[in-house]
Amino acid sequence: FAAEEIVVQTGKHAKTKYKPDRKPASRLWFSEIESRRWITHVYTGPVQSGKSLDAFVIPILWCLFEKEENVIVGLPDMGLSSAKWLEELKPMIEASRYADLLPTSGQGSRGGDVEEVRFKNGTSLIFMSFGGSDKARAARTAQNLIVTETDGANEVSERSDEGTKIDQLIGR
Repeated sequence: FAAEEIVVQTGKHAKTKYKPDRKPASRLWFSEIESRRWITHVYTGPVQSGKSLDAFVIPILWCLFEKEENVIVGLPDMGLSSAKWLEELKPMIEASRYADLLPTSGQGSRGGDVEEVRFKNGTSLIFMSFGGSDKARAARTAQNLIVTETDGANEVSERSDEGTKIDQLIGR
């Protein structure tokens, strides 16, 4: 999927097709995701190593457009949702063959806060924060959860019976 659909937007390879072989681990990463042998995938790496593209943007687009399934994006706070949408996700979609599936009205069609983006193929990108109440994280469900900026998300709230904040998101 990534090699066929993704056009890199920034850096040394901007405006070229994504090539998993540029980083030795990328081909293995995507092979394991596509194998569907695992329920959970965890990607760690140093700063500026391509984590956002390999472990955030590409899997989200794959789920939304190839698998045609909803995606919940877990964030430390909802203040990041607009930045993730406008700076990382929307430009990648605009540069892909899926650009015509972008919404033309409602959330995600222009600037402002984004909680949910509904695409013309019927899928939704749903942003949820680690913060807030357990009830807020129980509001929506999806088969796919992609969490970013996980520092501090492994803490259990004194008021929660549902485990860590990531455990609560996984439960959705």
